Amino acid sequence: MTYEKTLERIHSFYAFGKKPGLERITELMRILGNPQDSLSIIHVAGTNGKGSVCAYLYNVLEQAGYACGMYTSPYIEKFTERIQFHGAQIPEATLCEIAERVFKAAEDMQNRGFEEPTEFDIITAIAFVYYAEVKADFVVLEVGLGGRCDATNVVKHPLATVITSISLDHTAVLGNTPEAIAREKAGIIKPGVPMIFSVKDEAACQAVREISVQKKPAAPLYDVPEMMEQKRITLSNVKKQLGGYCFDIDILGYQYKNIELSMTGYHQVENAACALTTLEVLRNRGIVNINDNAVLRGMKLAVQPGRFEIVAECPPVILDGAHNQDGVRSLTRSLLEHFTGKRVLLVMGVLRDKAVEDILVELKPLLGPLQISCVATEPDNPRKMGAEELASAMKTVLNGAENYRSVIRWEDALTLVKSEAREYDAVVFCGSLYLIGSIREGWRRDYEECNTGIQS
Repeated sequence: MTYEKTLERIHSFYAFGKKPGLERITELMRILGNPQDSLSIIHVAGTNGKGSVCAYLYNVLEQAGYACGMYTSPYIEKFTERIQFHGAQIPEATLCEIAERVFKAAEDMQNRGFEEPTEFDIITAIAFVYYAEVKADFVVLEVGLGGRCDATNVVKHPLATVITSISLDHTAVLGNTPEAIAREKAGIIKPGVPMIFSVKDEAACQAVREISVQKKPAAPLYDVPEMMEQKRITLSNVKKQLGGYCFDIDILGYQYKNIELSMTGYHQVENAACALTTLEVLRNRGIVNINDNAVLRGMKLAVQPGRFEIVAECPPVILDGAHNQDGVRSLTRSLLEHFTGKRVLLVMGVLRDKAVEDILVELKPLLGPLQISCVATEPDNPRKMGAEELASAMKTVLNGAENYRSVIRWEDALTLVKSEAREYDAVVFCGSLYLIGSIREGWRRDYEECNTGIQS
C-alpha cells in the first residue's frame, strides 16, 4: 500500500467510537503484543501547553544522549510529524508497513465482535509498535483528547504523568467546567507514579489532588504553581525578547542559569518550568541522567511549529494556532508584551464548533494598546466558520479595530498579507491549526519559489 493510500485508510476510520473508553485500544494492543508495555513513557495531558512541554522534554532528553520518541497531535503540514524518533519523523515506508499490521489487527478484533477502532486508536497503535521496534529509550506521549478515555491511556506504568493546564475546550466531550475537565485529564494518573501539574484553577486543582490520593499507593504530587509560591521553585533574571525568554530557575534546590527559550511568551516560561520540574523529579529518582549542558541545549532547540512561530521579519509574521480561550489569552498577552503602540494586521480563521465569541472576547485587551486591523478567512476544513460570519462577529466583539474584512480563501488572505505587510508592524495569523498549517505550507512554498525560481 502506498503512503497516500495508507493515509486514506487511516482517515477512513471514525473519529469517535460509539462509546468512550479503552476497550477498543486495549484489545487492539493485545493482538499486537502490547508493545506499549515495553516502553519508558512520560505521559503528558493538558488543555494548552502540552505540545510545548513535550518538545522541551524530548529535546533535553535527546541532548542528554537518549534516543527518544515523541508522539503528538495534530500535525501542521505532514502526517509523519505526529510520530518522531531520534530527531526524525517516522519514515513513510515504515509507517505503511506497520499500518498494514495494525489494519489486520483491527479486522481481527472486529471479526470477533469488537467495535471498530477509531482513527486515533489506529495512529496510537502504529506509534507504540514503531517505538517498541526501534527500542526508544524514552517516549514522550501526548494525550489526544482529555485523558481518562484517551487511547494513549492504555499505558499502565508510565515513568511520570504531567498535566500542563486546564481550561474550557472540547466541552461537549469533556464537560463544561474546569473541574469536570480536570477529572477527565487526571484519568492518566497512575498509582505511585509522580504527577507534575501546572493547573491554576482552584476547583480543577482540587480535582487533580482528589484523584491522586484515590490511587493505591497515592501518586506523589508536584504542583508547580504551589511550589513557586512556597519558593521550592524560583525564577530569577527573567529577560523577554521576541525570539523567546531567558531566565534562571531553581527547582528543589538545583539551579539552572541562563536558560534560553526559542518559543515566545511568558506562558512558555511556565511550560518550561513544568518540563524542567518533570526532568528534575525523574533525575532525583535515578531514571534519567542529564547535565546542565543538555538542559541548556535542549530548551533552546525546542520549537513548536505554529505556536507563536515567526516565519518572517520586517515586519514579523507570526503564526499561532490559538483556538480556545486559554490559547488566545496567551497570544494576547504575548502581543501586548511585544507590540504595544504598534499597528498589527490580525488574520483569523476558526472552526464553527468552537466558542467563537468567547475566543474573540480574549482579544479585546488588544484594542487601544495596539492598532488592530482584522481579516476573517476560512480554514481548509468542512467544520469552518464562513469568513463573512466571522468578520461580522469580529466587528461586534472587537468594536474599535481599524477595519474588518472577509477573504474567503486562505490563499487569497495570504496574497493580501504579502501585498500589505509593510504597512504594519506585525502580522498575526491565528484561530485554527488547520489555517496555520495551510498558511505555513503556502508561505514556505512561495518563499522557495521566490528564492530559487522553481515552482513546487
